[in-house]
Amino acid sequence: MSVDIDAELGRLSHAFVTETLRSLDDGLDPTAIRQDVDQVVGRRTTLDPRTSVGLVVDLLWWLDTYGKDVAAKIKDAAAVRLQDLPPEQQRRLIEILDELAASEQHDGRRYQLRFFPYAMGLVVEQPQDAQPPVRDWIPSRVRRETEPK
Repeated sequence: MSVDIDAELGRLSHAFVTETLRSLDDGLDPTAIRQDVDQVVGRRTTLDPRTSVGLVVDLLWWLDTYGKDVAAKIKDAAAVRLQDLPPEQQRRLIEILDELAASEQHDGRRYQLRFFPYAMGLVVEQPQDAQPPVRDWIPSRVRRETEPK
């Protein structure tokens, strides 16, 4: 895949996460997701596309837990932005999500990664994966602690 497409997806995804985190204040307490993102990002100013796309999924998964109007608005805006990507970037985004899901150990996050393209209107077919009993967001630190050794 083109380095340019990956670089642009990484940049756009990272910018979306950063902008969204900056804008959260309408009754949402973003402390947990900010800590999670900070832990993943560290001091880096650019991220590889797999990392930044994973953060977008985590952020929207976290927002999904709230179910408030502001969360719905952000998710809708994200869907519009993703649907406006050029077709080759949409295809690459879906490839990255598939790669992330294939390597994900946590059932809940794997489901979110597989469901994401459908939820964002990038594909018409809903994934056939069984929905986990609990779909609440789980911080990456907790997911790592519960991974099989």
